[in-house]
Amino acid sequence: MTQAIAGFSLYLIGIFFAPIYTPHLSERYGRSIIYLISIAACGLLHLGASFSKTYASLAVCRFFAGFFGGPCLVLIEGTFADVWSAETTNTYYAFLAISSYIGTAVGTLPSFSLYSDKLLTIYSGPLVGNFVTQAGGWQWTEWSTSILALIVFALGVGVPETYAREIPRRRNRARGLAPPHQPPAESGITIAQMIKVTVINPIKQLALEPVVTMIAFALALNWGAAFQFFITVPVVLSSVYNFSPKQVGLAFTGAIGGALFAGACAVAIEQAIYRSCKKPMALEKRLIPAMYGSLMMTASLFWIGWTADPKIHYVSPIAGTAIYIWGSMSVLVRTPPPYISHS
Repeated sequence: MTQAIAGFSLYLIGIFFAPIYTPHLSERYGRSIIYLISIAACGLLHLGASFSKTYASLAVCRFFAGFFGGPCLVLIEGTFADVWSAETTNTYYAFLAISSYIGTAVGTLPSFSLYSDKLLTIYSGPLVGNFVTQAGGWQWTEWSTSILALIVFALGVGVPETYAREIPRRRNRARGLAPPHQPPAESGITIAQMIKVTVINPIKQLALEPVVTMIAFALALNWGAAFQFFITVPVVLSSVYNFSPKQVGLAFTGAIGGALFAGACAVAIEQAIYRSCKKPMALEKRLIPAMYGSLMMTASLFWIGWTADPKIHYVSPIAGTAIYIWGSMSVLVRTPPPYISHS
């Protein structure tokens, strides 16, 4: 069981390193080239995982797929900030969060199928993962991800640069001119400065700033519980309600519905407040989704825990999952990760 879950977790552990090195690369080379390299490398490593013959090779490919694919998660928030105004912060975060949650609910958990048919039956993945695994084997969970990476890579070729520092640099290079004079990069120039900005300073803030500590703890709890759902929900539905793998996959439509509701509410609230304000919007007003979202998270956990019983219809825990995702995403929309300011 530990090995089965580790294949999923190693991908997330690889993503953990992206906020450390991505800002420095983006400051020097812009966003577009980082996207293309990241997507291509991630797709190839998923392809490598599909041909793994040992657990070690699968684990290595999964880790580095997250390590090299992580920059896309870091840069997308900076890209939205490049092209959208500050008054629509919650709106574009809502779109990002919807993509993350729906992608996870629709996507695949490829690591749970290499050695145990029982684990394959229970943990082959959410909506798409269950169907492709049942139809073509566990390798298709990796192949479908690689195919998606190829499509995204093709769509990304030729997309213009959005980073304000890189646009004039490329313009001058194309015209044969000297690089434009620019202020020093916020992420640092020397290796020591880079380490201080993206490693030492965040650790100091995490340890010494109570607000940062509590926000980090809340984010960790939120994400941990959210991803834990994608492991425990199949177990509950399979063991308590005798769901087949395909039925388990369809049950994740509740999570998709919760994400859509959360995004719609966050956008509607922000736009309503923005249009009603005669002066610049106070940042505190953007916390409204997090305020009601935290209550929904707590209530839904009790809801699911108390109603996941054969005597109670399966719709109840599925609805509770939708409420949890609604609340969880509402909180995340307004508590962005601390690395955004550097990316």
